[in-house]
Amino acid sequence: MREEHQVLEGITPTEEKPRPYVESPALSYYFQPQGLYDGKVFFTRVKVTYTFVFEKELVVLHFDRSKKSLFFKGHNLENMPFEASLEEHFLRFQKVMESKPETKKMLSAFNEALHIYQAKKV
Repeated sequence: MREEHQVLEGITPTEEKPRPYVESPALSYYFQPQGLYDGKVFFTRVKVTYTFVFEKELVVLHFDRSKKSLFFKGHNLENMPFEASLEEHFLRFQKVMESKPETKKMLSAFNEALHIYQAKKV
């Protein structure tokens, strides 16, 4: 028997189709000159989550008013040592919460949790 090779879409049987891949986005498109992406805020009655990109890394900050706890990338700050960069992120989070009427009412509880974390730097 004679084998016949079909040419499909200009590709012979010995050639392989290129495999699809996901190309990472050009992060410089999303960054502002100071290195911070404007971020997104998600909230419920008792929880607020703030996500943004900082130095090519996704930062996720979360506040739970019912527990009066702050979280960084899913980790409770009570279990983490003090870091100045985290404090800067949470101060930015505080400004974002002040700017939104829906989250402004949670600020006093947020500030209490933030002061507990800031007390670790002493």
